[in-house]
Amino acid sequence: MPSNIVRGALAFNANGTLLAAAYRNGGVAVWDLDKTDQGAWCPLRPTGENSGAYGVAFSGTFLAIASGDKAVHLWDVSQKGCPAVPNKIFRRNDLVFGVAFSPNGKLVAAASGDGTVAVWDIGSTDHPILDVPLGKPMFAVAFSPDGKTLAATGADGVSYLWTMDGKTFSSPTVLLSHGGTLGQISFSPDGQMVVATAGATGTAFVTALKMNARGLALDGSGQSLFGVAFSPDSKYLLTGSNLLNTVRLLEIDSHQLWDVTNRDELISLGVKRVTGMQLDPTECSVLREMEIPIFNIWDTKDMELVCPFPFLGPG
Repeated sequence: MPSNIVRGALAFNANGTLLAAAYRNGGVAVWDLDKTDQGAWCPLRPTGENSGAYGVAFSGTFLAIASGDKAVHLWDVSQKGCPAVPNKIFRRNDLVFGVAFSPNGKLVAAASGDGTVAVWDIGSTDHPILDVPLGKPMFAVAFSPDGKTLAATGADGVSYLWTMDGKTFSSPTVLLSHGGTLGQISFSPDGQMVVATAGATGTAFVTALKMNARGLALDGSGQSLFGVAFSPDSKYLLTGSNLLNTVRLLEIDSHQLWDVTNRDELISLGVKRVTGMQLDPTECSVLREMEIPIFNIWDTKDMELVCPFPFLGPG
């Protein structure tokens, strides 16, 4: 990959076999992680003439691309080379920075530099079922895990929420304003906690959906955050800053915060957090079936030594 290519976003498909990367001055590439020795599943290419990409999202065999040519494009990732899906271009009036599928894959949402948030039924590119002008450029969109809430953030420093009833959207709920630009947005997997937004000041805000109130502010150091994500159990929030080469991990319940600056530190922190966990044999079996590496280094007899003791096993 040329060194002057600037990456915008990454996304895995549902079963973790495909990885897509958006490049702001290059387009999109997709890799089959089981066949990386065969080169890219979809070699890097622009969505339109000389257009880069800012965001990517998977749904089934579709990859949605937030494109620099003022549109959302769909590619078919079931075929090597990822051909464009015919007649599936959802157009805006400016760069599209963020894109998301609803959990059932029937809706696609876009956040655009023209200050709008739009949602289309995937079967109709011409008439958005939601098209809201919000003034300043919008950068990110996300659907809640149950598909009943849409969230968006942008340059006005505000998080917006719409509740959905079928294809009908409520008026937007405006969450507490934080000032400055808000970039990434993410729902916790349990759908309870909220939305996490990453701001240019390096602060991530966590807002409880039901209370419409900010519960936590993960203070930053004045440098932009380039990513926010919850752990699968919704107990931890992870933030990342390329400028500082730092990952910050917040335990939601205790509000405890750790700073780590490299992969080894993050792994070491994870080991410390789980060393005291007590797992029963059923839980161990589930983790073994998930092919968690540490469970695959012992045979069945050795597993009896590990469970129900702390799962890192005997020293």
